[in-house]
Order: sequence, then C-alpha cells, then structure tokens
Amino acid sequence: MNLAIREAIGARDVNALLSAWQVARSEDGRPRRRQRSLLTELSLDELQEVCHLTEEAVLAAQQVPVRGNDALGALNDEAQTASWRRRYGAESQTTLYLDTETTGLNPGFPHDDKIVEVAIIDGAGAVRLDTLLNPGRPIPQRASQIHGITDSMVESEPTLEELWPQIRGLVEGQHVVIYNADFDCGFFPNRLRNAARISCAMLRFAEVFGERKGRDGYKWQPLALASAHVGHEWTGEAHRALADAQACRSVWQWLEMRGLG
Repeated sequence: MNLAIREAIGARDVNALLSAWQVARSEDGRPRRRQRSLLTELSLDELQEVCHLTEEAVLAAQQVPVRGNDALGALNDEAQTASWRRRYGAESQTTLYLDTETTGLNPGFPHDDKIVEVAIIDGAGAVRLDTLLNPGRPIPQRASQIHGITDSMVESEPTLEELWPQIRGLVEGQHVVIYNADFDCGFFPNRLRNAARISCAMLRFAEVFGERKGRDGYKWQPLALASAHVGHEWTGEAHRALADAQACRSVWQWLEMRGLG
C-alpha cells in the first residue's frame, strides 16, 4: 500500500489523496484495465473514509463523477467497488450467474431502455443480489406483459446508478455467466468489462444443441427450451431475473459436467 495514500486518508486531505493515488497508478506498468486496485489493502473503515472524502469533494465542486474521465470520480468509483467487495467477501474469483429484466430491447439512443430488475447468484445458487430497479422512465405495457413488472412496483426502488457500486463490486474479477450475454451487458455502464471473464450460456448451448442456422452458425434457443433440455426445475416465474439466473446456472453447469462449458 502506498504510504502517501494512507497518510492522506488520516489527514482527511482529498487533494493529497487524489495526487497520491494518481502517482501510484502511474507507477504501475500494467495497462489500466489490468491494474489491481491500489485500495484493496485498506480496512473497510478506511475505504469508507475514501468514499466520504471523494463524495464530499464532488458535491462541493457541484460535479457528478464521470468514470474513466474525471479522476476524482474514478477514485470514488474504485473505493466504492473495493468497499463492496470487502463487505460481501468477493475477494476470490468464482462463477456468478446474472440476469436482468428491462423496459425493452434497446439500451442505446433513441430508445434508451433501462433495467427494471437484476439478480446475481453464485455457483451454489446462493443469492448475491436480487432487486427491482427504478428505470427513471415508464415501463411499456408490452414489457410488463412479459415480466410482470409495473411502474408502481419500481417507483420506490433504487436506480442503476445508485446500485452500480454494489454490482460492480460483486462482478469485479469474477467469471460471469449470462444467457444472452451481449444483450444484458449492454445495459450496464461499462458492459461489465471489470469481470475477469464473461461467458454466454446461450451461444454455448446453441452449439451443443446443434440446430443449424445457415451454413456456419447455430440457432439460438430460448432459455425455456434450454432449461427444459437440461432438466431444470423452476422455482419462480420465468422472465423474472432471479428465476432466469437460476435457470442459466442449471444450463451452464449441465454444460460444464460434460466438459462443454
């Protein structure tokens, strides 16, 4: 741990903290996306103090942190991530299964669809996260007809921005398996690139199922068919994030048991 970082925390000097953090990162010769967090050796109390210091500085400057561009925001983001990882014990790599429900199919302009529910479970099926999210926009009726989530259900729930430090902390450095990974990743701020690895259970199952689409490809199969094929027993409603994450886990573990994951 860079001594200057700890001294700045003790002095509650955000400028010295930011300077020490930037110097320490510049001395790490690895590409930025492969650098280990410089804050992982801090205690939980020290991490929370970094979060408070940087949040106060941002508010004082009347800014909103912009990850990747604003250094103060980037430091706050790294501290929030490290804090969540320390609190939830996510320090060693494991396989996680993630699923989302959304307002629609297009996260980009002009549709700007958002997540309304997200769930993450681990390899043992333990729930790491299962929550509704307020998308900050009306949920179209056609989407509600699929997953059953309505505006009234999410009006008092957190936004993705508010929950992002927790999500980022959970997936940081982990193997994340998603059924239709390209779709779900597109709804997150960094496409979950902070995960060590992202696997698409849908693409892998399509190859194994073997229904051809054209000369060189395979037809994507719906999760309901894939889960039935592997003998998954549903414990919740399909098209809800937790139930779908559990089904994805069954499909991937079935593939792994056959050396196909």
